[in-house]
Amino acid sequence: MSTEARINRQIIRGLEFPCSPFFTREKIEAALDYSPRDDDIIISTYPKTGTTWVQYIVYEILNDGKIPPSQEEMRGIIPFMEEGGTEIIPNCQTPECSSFTCLMI
Repeated sequence: MSTEARINRQIIRGLEFPCSPFFTREKIEAALDYSPRDDDIIISTYPKTGTTWVQYIVYEILNDGKIPPSQEEMRGIIPFMEEGGTEIIPNCQTPECSSFTCLMI
């Protein structure tokens, strides 16, 4: 990976994450430490491999084929743990569903 591509990255526990006000070290570490419950659904994908597409599929499965809302509304229904931290989990619909983007090392 080029030096320019690494400039906007932060290393947390040996993994690369984006440097952004939305992806803070505290939220990422909380997401990494999260212990899921038996009924949790966690969507875990690599960047740019169809995370949004998978979120929509999971939404439709959980909602008997109901047409999904807009992408902005979907972020509130199936939020990204590394962006919102684990405090977002109780706000998810049951079963609780969240996304986590795994970055390639």
